[in-house]
Amino acid sequence: MKQFQKQKKKGFTLIELMVAMGLFAFVLVAAVTAMMAVLDANQRAQSSVRAMDALSFGIESMTREIRVGSSYNCTADPSKGPGPVYNTNDCANGRTLGLISSDNEYIVYRYDAGTNELQRCKSDPGVGTCGGPFVPMTGPTVSIDDLDFHVIGSPPTTAADEEQPLVVITIRGTAGAEIGDAKTFSLQTSITQRFPDF
Repeated sequence: MKQFQKQKKKGFTLIELMVAMGLFAFVLVAAVTAMMAVLDANQRAQSSVRAMDALSFGIESMTREIRVGSSYNCTADPSKGPGPVYNTNDCANGRTLGLISSDNEYIVYRYDAGTNELQRCKSDPGVGTCGGPFVPMTGPTVSIDDLDFHVIGSPPTTAADEEQPLVVITIRGTAGAEIGDAKTFSLQTSITQRFPDF
């Protein structure tokens, strides 16, 4: 009589299979969580970069226009504009800056506390006030909390006045607020009028 030997079958038991699937699920959840954290951090970083780029663009275009402009002046009431073109005056803490651009347009920059925006208005060439609409220079990702214009040496004292007008701009605010991760910033820049004012 032939004796049959039992052959041991190779394979996984149900317990081994369940343990392997549990480990696989744990590793998968950890990997997805790490990937979501990286994507969220990347989105926040890109939001901050976009906000700072928008702010830099607005400040750069404003400083370029101020540098080649003339007849700097400021006023306490931004809703009425800075007044006549040649009514230049220095100011120590203004919220509005008016000037004549290189194209002979009257330009007004102002800080609007209601919308927390840096805004710009321009008139037609030769017009002494800016009655047109104010357009925001910063996007919704930038919120300006405070902006000051300091104008020094704007009215020429004599025909031999060699002091060039100077505008110092100080800005404080937050950037990247649309995703709840706003970064605060504080900037100060000085702009000297390029052409002599006499």
